[in-house]
Amino acid sequence: MKIVHADHGITPHHMASIQFAIETEDPSGFFIMVIPIDGACPLGLKCALRGPSVGDDPIEDAYMAVRGDRKGPSRMTSLPPLEATDMVAIGTKVGEEVTLFTAYGTVGKAVAPREPWDSSMNEEERMISIAFWAIHALSDN
Repeated sequence: MKIVHADHGITPHHMASIQFAIETEDPSGFFIMVIPIDGACPLGLKCALRGPSVGDDPIEDAYMAVRGDRKGPSRMTSLPPLEATDMVAIGTKVGEEVTLFTAYGTVGKAVAPREPWDSSMNEEERMISIAFWAIHALSDN
């Protein structure tokens, strides 16, 4: 299994839990999985998402910055990350070949949409993304 964006604090132990979940659920094609962090998966994973989806008020004090090798800017906040309760794994499975586009910690099963600059979205997805990211941001800590 390969991962495209491996910059979200996912450890080899987390990857093993993700691999187990993929083998157990056996998705086909594109998938989004929310995997609980429990006794079989190590604690300590952080959730960088801040905003109503994770129990915060809308994020008003934010700024834009490009993260890593991404092609566009992300809405960022100086609020600290939260302790993750779940992991999100987004990818594809074709036959036995699994590619994770990203995996990250989250709270309360929140799944963030792609960011508005992502050219792979259709217009409806872009409108949903714009509305979501207007009130959410990522922790810069």
